Amino acid sequence: MATNYLKKILSARVYDVARETELELAPELSKRLGNQVLLKREDNQPVFSFKLRGAYNKMAHLPPEALKRGVIAASAGNHAQGVALSAAKMKCKAVIVMPTTTPSLKIDAVKARGGPWVEIILHGDSYSDAFKYSELLEKKRGLLLFTPSMIQMSLPVKARLPKKSFSNTKNLSTLFLLLSVVVDSFPVLANTSKRLAQRLK
Repeated sequence: MATNYLKKILSARVYDVARETELELAPELSKRLGNQVLLKREDNQPVFSFKLRGAYNKMAHLPPEALKRGVIAASAGNHAQGVALSAAKMKCKAVIVMPTTTPSLKIDAVKARGGPWVEIILHGDSYSDAFKYSELLEKKRGLLLFTPSMIQMSLPVKARLPKKSFSNTKNLSTLFLLLSVVVDSFPVLANTSKRLAQRLK
């Protein structure tokens, strides 16, 4: 199973839309820890977070018939923008369900990312309301539901840290990754990390 994840990592279609974000020195944190600490600035992605990676990678691996049907997502934040940008890139119709309480700034951002490929529906007072409605529309319209976690497709792209990102970093001793995963995924991550580390040497 670890080998399977390694293949997904190395074949992930991340940089069709994402960019290789820079490593930036965190001076205050480095001072407090008595070591050089570098942060990988995923907040400098086009949608200001890593969530673009999982959304696009999953959409890019959909068969043509699924792309033709379209996708649906519930979100009021970065996930919505990631799905919208991915839909525009893949020319796939996307429905984004957002709570009625969503600020107009965020609604406008999703519209700008997706253009004519995105339909925005405002429903409910909370994310839970919007998500339940997206599940209803998924079945009613025959769409494919994109959830924020999308673990099977988002793990590989989070793990794909380009080798050249670290080419100018000498004596790198430790790499910390923040991942939201289920407990059952830990053994897979551990084995995959070892294999990936060998590839980065």
